[in-house]
Amino acid sequence: MPLTAFLLFLNFLIPFIFFSLAYSEHLSTGVIVTWDNAADMLLTNLIRENHILLTGHYSRFVIHHPGPFFFYTNYIFETLFSVFFESRYNTWFLAAICLNSFFISIGAYLTGFYFPKRDRLLTGIFYSLSSLYFFRFFPADTLLSMPVKVVLPFLSFISAIPLLLGRNLPKILPFLIFLNLVLVHAYIGTAILSSILMLIFLVPFLKQKPSLFQKPILLSFLLIFLFSAPFLIDLFFSKTSNFQEIIKFLKYRKPLFPKPNWQETFEFTFLFWKTNLNLWTLLGIIPFLLLLLLQKKQKPKKLLLFHLLSTGIFTIFFIVYHRFSVKPLLEFTGYYNRMLPVNLLILIVLYSSGTYYKKYIFLKRFLLILLSFILSVFLVQHIRQKKNPPLSYPFIKQISETIIRQKPESIRIGYFEHMDWPYIAGILLYLRDKGQAACTDKKHMAFLYTENAICKENEKPNFLLYNKANCPENPLLIVNNYCLIQNQ
Repeated sequence: MPLTAFLLFLNFLIPFIFFSLAYSEHLSTGVIVTWDNAADMLLTNLIRENHILLTGHYSRFVIHHPGPFFFYTNYIFETLFSVFFESRYNTWFLAAICLNSFFISIGAYLTGFYFPKRDRLLTGIFYSLSSLYFFRFFPADTLLSMPVKVVLPFLSFISAIPLLLGRNLPKILPFLIFLNLVLVHAYIGTAILSSILMLIFLVPFLKQKPSLFQKPILLSFLLIFLFSAPFLIDLFFSKTSNFQEIIKFLKYRKPLFPKPNWQETFEFTFLFWKTNLNLWTLLGIIPFLLLLLLQKKQKPKKLLLFHLLSTGIFTIFFIVYHRFSVKPLLEFTGYYNRMLPVNLLILIVLYSSGTYYKKYIFLKRFLLILLSFILSVFLVQHIRQKKNPPLSYPFIKQISETIIRQKPESIRIGYFEHMDWPYIAGILLYLRDKGQAACTDKKHMAFLYTENAICKENEKPNFLLYNKANCPENPLLIVNNYCLIQNQ
């Protein structure tokens, strides 16, 4: 097996085993979903219903984020593995485990290029374990949420971006392009910020006027084409493209929202640094930083400066981007920013123990093995704790099955409280997955439920969901503070 394939496989296997053991309940327990998971599954249904999906996760500003990469991935996993699982949630969770393991393996593989070949096995293992150590703080049920999906691809991207300044560019370019494109497909913010950083670090390479017919560069162009295809199809063939909707929002609606001031933006930015940089972490990293600075070899110090440069540039653009965004600045939209200090911590340890020259090689390897063992102990402890069991909403099934038992010709659901949307999304998903052409009359929520789940204008609801306190007479069902009425 070639070294590249072996390192990628090994560093995929480590997180895959950890995730599978730590979150086994999420793979084995049937879950009825609501909230964002239900909305995302309704969006994924468009691949089956319309045979194509061109946009990404919905936004609170009634638009969609750029790309459908994660949705096509989930659809493929559903198609291949649904027969082995009790619910769609389980196959989506398997997809999240595999994707996150793959992102870690790419980060571990690319980080190895900073070191002599003899170090790449150990550095890859340490990178994988360190990534898992810091990532484990996200609750298991958030692995399907878009804010958490982008965390590990961003860590791998920010870890490897200085490689663009080195000599290994042809080998690593497709990996970095792939990570950048994944971030483009996630959020408008990550699309802009990661692409700016990518372009800045590509400038030295482009100045060399490289041959465009090298295999890695051709592969990079192919990836760009594949990931760009949904945008181009949407832009040129949709009546109203998502890109046009984003431009309309930026031009007409965004100015109506209040903007954060500089102080609020700085506080928001460095909130993510505080999460992973507590006093004990800072004290623990000092010996490794001293060990790095005392080394005679300049290469690791120079590399660390490149990482500080990329971190600084990204942070500046992150601050500017959010200064001109809208209030409130929601923490979950910047979860990926937690990985900036994590990246520096991991690399300081690795550079301090890298065997750039053979003096103290045994001692340095022993140190890295010891640290990897300590991280493994923490991760095993996390597996044993079995935190964050899956959240299921059985009352969604009760309401949906009650509706089905009425054998209506069509199902048109009305509701009265806007904040009931997470449960309406769950009901619509359950019914549509059962082959029922269910819809709701809330046309303004089409961005979340999809156009396919919105009733025609002349169709009135034949089922109404009330709050229990406002329940009329003769309800079909009262469950979990909700009351279901058949509207004659």
